[in-house]
Amino acid sequence: MGALEIGFIDSPSNGFQSIALNIVSVRLNPSTNPAVPDTDPNWVTVSAPSGAGPGELSVNLLDFQNNAVVFNIGQVTAQNYNQVEVVIDATQPGMVIPSCSAAKPAAQEGCITANVAFTGSTNLRTTSPVSVPFTGLTTLLLDINPGTPVPPASPGGKYTLNPSISVAPVSPFLIPVSGTVAGVPATGDIISAELTGTNSIVASAQLTTGGNFTMQLPAAEPPGTTYDLFVSGSSTFAVKSGITLIRGGSAPPAQSFTVLTASGVALTGAVIDGRTKGALTGATVSLLLPASSADNCVTSMSGCVIVATTTSDSAGNYTFPSVTPPPSGTPFYVQASIPGTNTVTQLLSYSSIPTCPSGPNASNCSFLLDNDLLTGTITVDPPPGAGTNTVVTLLAEPTGTGNLVGFSQVTVTSLGTAPFQLEVPTTVSPTTGNNNVDLIASAQDAYLGVGTQFSGHQLAVLGNVNPTSPPAGGINLTVSCLGHGTIAGTALSPDANTHVRLFQDGVQLMDSTVGSTVPTPGSTATPAFPTQYSFCAPPNNTYTIQRFEETSATAVPVGTATMIVVPTPEPVATSSPCPLCENALGQCPGNCSATSANSLQP
Repeated sequence: MGALEIGFIDSPSNGFQSIALNIVSVRLNPSTNPAVPDTDPNWVTVSAPSGAGPGELSVNLLDFQNNAVVFNIGQVTAQNYNQVEVVIDATQPGMVIPSCSAAKPAAQEGCITANVAFTGSTNLRTTSPVSVPFTGLTTLLLDINPGTPVPPASPGGKYTLNPSISVAPVSPFLIPVSGTVAGVPATGDIISAELTGTNSIVASAQLTTGGNFTMQLPAAEPPGTTYDLFVSGSSTFAVKSGITLIRGGSAPPAQSFTVLTASGVALTGAVIDGRTKGALTGATVSLLLPASSADNCVTSMSGCVIVATTTSDSAGNYTFPSVTPPPSGTPFYVQASIPGTNTVTQLLSYSSIPTCPSGPNASNCSFLLDNDLLTGTITVDPPPGAGTNTVVTLLAEPTGTGNLVGFSQVTVTSLGTAPFQLEVPTTVSPTTGNNNVDLIASAQDAYLGVGTQFSGHQLAVLGNVNPTSPPAGGINLTVSCLGHGTIAGTALSPDANTHVRLFQDGVQLMDSTVGSTVPTPGSTATPAFPTQYSFCAPPNNTYTIQRFEETSATAVPVGTATMIVVPTPEPVATSSPCPLCENALGQCPGNCSATSANSLQP
């Protein structure tokens, strides 16, 4: 067997916010016959990674336009292959969201999600030689070109795609990371790379004979992409933190780890709501190992690597079935979190069983996650019709940020008003000391009977709310049916770190990437909408648009903020392709052409 790492890039696409494909697997065949049938027994398969959903990985092609994304690393027969296939879900191939441009076909609703149909097979094939030896790691980078999507012929119809694939050069998108694991690595031990400070695993590979490993990891333009590495399996964990890779740069020095064979013991506990004392279901519980003894995971995540995660059950209980005691002098930490509560990290102690002495139960590692409760009312205007309802989503963010810290959904009936309860952490911004939150209410509207993420209702916002001292008149949020509005503009001279954010009354609503200006290496296609950003924002409102440039630590505002008003469209007949609620006259305000914003300077 040989190790094969598969990644994707995307050729530039014309005027779309998203082109998502549901990828089931990648297959290879040694046959030189380009017409070899899909039923041929010599196909070997690298499936979607575990945890990717119902046996497939949904990818937005525009997310990795000029940026590689690793699909999976699989073990395949070591031999020469001549056929490569990307297998797409034949039942639901994908979805498309068109750009919010002013010019649209009559049947196309700007910014509204539409299903995809292929004109040909959903097995995308290319004839290209790939040699997989039985040692080392072979990397296969595939360029998925969506072609020219054809808009639907009628409202609610499907976009038609005829995509193709080709083999792309690995450089400069991927950087090799290699090294050795000393000690006694057991068969099946795995080395994983995850984005620093997260449990988002980008790639994993099995150790080869002698404890060696190699993997290719995506690297962004400066300031680059930073990774944590960890070894896991039947041996003790070992970690490295803060390895930064830069597009087209040099490979980092070889990484060395040491593990010891040790038998594991179970780590158990419960996650409890600190306010109600009830069980918290679905909380994320993580096992953390610091890269050095100087790193304290209780006070900072810097240098702390998440090496395992699990979730709490309906009774609030969680279990790590086998945790190996760390080498002497190396601490372990356990962390629990769930939106709406404080995140708590505890130092893990070992005796006969692992315990957390600072926790509420000294016999295991349990957590009390504290929170404050916000209450109020949500009003939908006009109210839903008799026998119907509207679901309103309520979000809480630390004031001035777009970070989610609280989430709730409220069903509003024909009465027009319903109460809400929303849990938020007692500490939302430890670095600033400001624990106030911004609230955003959004109605979940339907388009032609199908749910859509873009609301035809007003986004009701309330900024800088103090959870321990809410407004004197209570929190009352009203979402009115306004119509479907869009904003489109340009950010001059962007790079991969350029973003544009939309604000309403100082509350951050949305974040948009900026269209690429750089063709994919090896491709003759050029982006049709370079420098473009767009938002789907309800009309009859005044917004603020601000450009940001991401750095290694944060996003910095650049230039002057721009004010823009999205006008209310004229009411149209109910037979129009309208993605929102009707007014009292049986009409809906309809879709307006994109409102143009001023160009944002670098």
